[in-house]
Order: sequence, then structure tokens, then C-alpha cells
Amino acid sequence: MIKMSRNRNRMKNASNRASQAQIIVDVNPQFMNMPLLQQTAINTIVENKVSTPVVNNVGQGGQALVMEILKIFFFSDAPDVIAGVEATNNISLNKKTKGTTAYPELNDPDVIMQDARKVDFIAASTGGGMFPSPISVYDLTDGAGNGYLYGGKELWLQMSTVNNAAAQTKKATAKVLYRMKQVNSNELVGILQE
Repeated sequence: MIKMSRNRNRMKNASNRASQAQIIVDVNPQFMNMPLLQQTAINTIVENKVSTPVVNNVGQGGQALVMEILKIFFFSDAPDVIAGVEATNNISLNKKTKGTTAYPELNDPDVIMQDARKVDFIAASTGGGMFPSPISVYDLTDGAGNGYLYGGKELWLQMSTVNNAAAQTKKATAKVLYRMKQVNSNELVGILQE
């Protein structure tokens, strides 16, 4: 009888240790709000960062938590309408800081996604300009519900404007729809090296 009781206790202790080693994953999507970017001077580049909920230190079970980005919602003010000029507002979600001296191209490996709002106004006599919705949505899933895996500790939001009118500073922001995903150490290395 004593021998059976000891075996049950050993099994119970082993089960408790195994459950403590597991990482709890929240599979329900949630939003991360990026900071509002506001220019202090026209046609300048501004950026800001936000910390992510990523836990990329591999635990006892060899597992880590990364973000699975499902969608990105960009918002930016409309570009100014100036006769004979193409005005542009750019917004970008990046893995690293890109500084405030140059706006990155979409093929930059540190750019997750970017959006450009352009207005090309020929002349006042040709009629008014057309303004698309101030919100652009980008779906990063593969059609089967799998999103873009991101294992970094920070995300950077950057905005740049070109050819906007004097005294017209712009603002922009983004929301990131994501869920947490558990990955093994090999997957984590691949995600971080991307």
C-alpha cells in the first residue's frame, strides 16, 4: 500500500513539473496599438517604437512564444492637393529603426509592410482630387489562416511625407492584429535570422 502511494505521488509530481514547463499560448487574435506619429515640420520622417509581447527565451520544453501577425491596419492623413505636384504620405511597419534621414523601400528586409497614399493633381481646372479611405488593411495570412511569424522584441512605425504644403504637418498610426504562437527552438532561430 505504501509503495503504491509513493508511485502515485511521483507521477503527480512529474505531471506538475511537465505542466509548469509548458508555455500557455493565447490563440485568440488581439490588437497592438502603435503610437501616433505626428510631424513637427512638413515633409519630414518620424518614427517610434513599441515593445512586443514576444518571449523568445527558450524554456525547459524547448518552446518560445512569437507573434503571428495576421493583419496590419494603417491610418494616415490625406496628402495635400497642390496643382502640378504629386504629394505622398508613406507609412511603414519595420523590424528595426530606419532613422529619420531616409524612408525604406518595400524590398528592404527590415520592412514588414508599408503603405503609400498619393495624390497627383494636374490643375485646378481639371476638377477635384479623389481621396481613398484613410485606412489601408493588409492581410498577412497565407489563405489557410497562418500569419507572418515575428520574434523580435520591438516593432517600429515610420512615416514620411513628400511635397506636402507648408504648415501642413501630418499624422499616422497603425494597429496590428496578432496572436501568440508557440514555436520550437529551431523555428525560433529561423524566425530571428530572417
